[in-house]
Amino acid sequence: MVKLRSTIGLKLKGKHGNFIFQDVNGDQVLRQGYKEKKEPTPQQLEVRERFKLAVSWAKNLSTAEKRYIRQYYKELYPSWVPGQPSTWYNFAKSFVLTVLKFELVNAEQRTYLIEHPGIVSVYQYDSNNILIQSIENLTILSDLKFKNKLVKNRLTKSFSLSAFDLSGSSAIFSDIDPD
Repeated sequence: MVKLRSTIGLKLKGKHGNFIFQDVNGDQVLRQGYKEKKEPTPQQLEVRERFKLAVSWAKNLSTAEKRYIRQYYKELYPSWVPGQPSTWYNFAKSFVLTVLKFELVNAEQRTYLIEHPGIVSVYQYDSNNILIQSIENLTILSDLKFKNKLVKNRLTKSFSLSAFDLSGSSAIFSDIDPD
């Protein structure tokens, strides 16, 4: 690291080539850049792709859909608190960025919890992949009806659940009894 003093009062900040100019405690310093570029991991690439989809989905919302999401955002978050989305736009992107989550709540009763900011429909199938139960219209933008949690009991020994969210994404969860 090198301290620089300019006789004409010139202060530089930023990067030039492999050198970085910065201000440390009022002194201008020059240091050599050291970061090497690493290849992104598969998980990072997946998140980047989902973020692109989220931005695209939010930008392609109709004017009415944007209005409904803004209104719902204002109802959920009347005043800002840390941890919440800062704007309705970030809130809208969360519908795509958030992955549908399945969780076993009660092992004895085989009760499952499905979580997502906008669950639209859930379908339950038996082991032969025959539809047993469907629950639809859980989230309807125009009615400001949003479902973000659903507790479901299994109806047969072996089954699978498929859930769809507001952005059109889906996830499947299978539970097969060993006996």
